[in-house]
Amino acid sequence: MDILPGYIAADTIGALKGRIATVGMFDGVHLGHRHILRSLVNAGMDRGLTPMAVTFLRHPLRVIAPSRQTLPTVTTTSERLRLLETTGISECLLLDFDSRLMRLSARDFLRMLRDSYGVRAFMTGFNNKFGNDMTLGFDDYVRIAADEDIEMLRATCFEPSHHKTIISSSSIRTLIGAHGNVEEAARMLGRPFTLSGTVIHGKALGRTIGFPTANIATDSPDKLIPLKGVYACQAIMPSHNGDILPAVVNIGDCPTFNDNRSRSIEAHIIGLNHDIYGMPLTLRFLKRVRDERKFSSPQALKEQISIDCDITLEINHKAHQP
Repeated sequence: MDILPGYIAADTIGALKGRIATVGMFDGVHLGHRHILRSLVNAGMDRGLTPMAVTFLRHPLRVIAPSRQTLPTVTTTSERLRLLETTGISECLLLDFDSRLMRLSARDFLRMLRDSYGVRAFMTGFNNKFGNDMTLGFDDYVRIAADEDIEMLRATCFEPSHHKTIISSSSIRTLIGAHGNVEEAARMLGRPFTLSGTVIHGKALGRTIGFPTANIATDSPDKLIPLKGVYACQAIMPSHNGDILPAVVNIGDCPTFNDNRSRSIEAHIIGLNHDIYGMPLTLRFLKRVRDERKFSSPQALKEQISIDCDITLEINHKAHQP
């Protein structure tokens, strides 16, 4: 994995600098996470401490409950670290959550942060827990932290007026993966959901009806994939100066062609006039347009894709309006 600016490998940081820390998986780096991290930055400024986010290379549940089905992630590790950089924190400590970390009590965890990473203050979210003694409450954390000469703080509850439900990574996963509601997910994330990968060769079926598609192999097998269907997106091409073009994206199994393939991600990029095979591509999801369905003929599918393109162009136009 690339080492990103602000990223700290666990074995390269000392305890000389005074830090204020918070811990979490921060999957998605959604608005709730950003609220906590803003609070961390502000508290650090008040105390002359460097704000640091502590996060994990893999989800703790993979170690705590390995028999459970692995949850897809809203963001890959690289995406998460890049997004954490945008929150105003100075440093991000990436730890590998293993059996040793799993056995640490809250006291042991705070002591480790103090002795190894110079943590002098620690902030929790409004209702999150840490350490293996999950029955502890915030008052217990305050008492334990005081024993270890660490100031314990708690961020206020984030309650934006335009959301009726609590913002969480799990609710965002449900919105995207089970309902395809990328618009509401974007409101919780504070930005559109994205999916990145590499353009690979497919069967060129779209080309036969006049709508060539870019088939995408995702960067991570753990990355969340939206519900099957057709989406209005923006295609971002880092290899071509970050060009952004409107794209109709189909996620599914191409039932019209009886292809019997596993789920694929195909993007018809409107206005694309060059070869992008083997190139990186990021899809920014704006709206779910319709269900994937089987059409009576390739011609009927062609007519529907033409309609999908018009809808996608309109959605992209609105997305660019102030």
